[in-house]
Amino acid sequence: MVWPKSLFFICIALFIASVAAASNAAAEAFELTIEEERLWVSADRVPLRELLYRLSDYDITIRIDPTINPDVTASYENRDLEDGLKSILRPLNSVFIWQPTPAASDRQAEPRYRLAAIQIFKPGEKDRMVDLDRDVDNAGVQVPQTADEGESPGETRVVIKGGRIFVPVVLGNGGRKVETTLLFDTGASSIVLHQNVADNLAVDEYVHAKGHGVGGVEIDAKVSRLNSVRVGPYEKKDLRVAIVEYTGPPDNQYNGLLGMNFLWGLKYEIDYDNQVIRWGGAPAKVLQKSESDRSQPEDTISK
Repeated sequence: MVWPKSLFFICIALFIASVAAASNAAAEAFELTIEEERLWVSADRVPLRELLYRLSDYDITIRIDPTINPDVTASYENRDLEDGLKSILRPLNSVFIWQPTPAASDRQAEPRYRLAAIQIFKPGEKDRMVDLDRDVDNAGVQVPQTADEGESPGETRVVIKGGRIFVPVVLGNGGRKVETTLLFDTGASSIVLHQNVADNLAVDEYVHAKGHGVGGVEIDAKVSRLNSVRVGPYEKKDLRVAIVEYTGPPDNQYNGLLGMNFLWGLKYEIDYDNQVIRWGGAPAKVLQKSESDRSQPEDTISK
């Protein structure tokens, strides 16, 4: 079956967050209950994300900087929901979004509201938030290392065609190094590799996973970890990857996706006009595309 490239990677982006990897240590037991917008919680040194997962069970959407996960100790009974959660989240910045609930009857005197979403971020770094992922790659939130001692953050030249960003990467596994190109994709929680790249890296330890993408198409994948992933001056180790058998056109311009488990924790800006990623400095952002780039057709890119 030959899939269009765009459909193939939309499917991968949709299912990658559910791919199972090595299990994390279980969090300490805790209790968290919400009733009528009142909060009951009892937690002793529990990772914040564990509390947020429980909140999400109450149909509350959570967006958070993926590098944030402090231990929380708290004990409240029948406390105002927002006040209690703000106390837990200090000194982090947080935004609470409330929505009206359907009226029980036309005679209801005042509208009722429910907590619909919470945004959690460090001061001045709101752009780093992503949707809370129950399968976070803990290796992905590590502090990135500079690959060469003394090397300072700078620029990485990329190719930008049709609004897509093609990034050169160096992958390492078992003493092997492979240079290839990945598609920059903040919508993918993990790196995705084509099977041929995994073969070149001699990846032979993995678990099988399945997912469903657009139209209910079932996708087979192998989940493994690489010893190292380097982009520009930065390198991360032991990152999770999903390996897929790509059956698209033979002139494919890239060999997978550069997902958020590498990009988490990095500060960068994408300069469309000069076709570079600049590392360090301001929080992640995208500089304005020029009119010429917006109208430029996508060309074939040689590897």
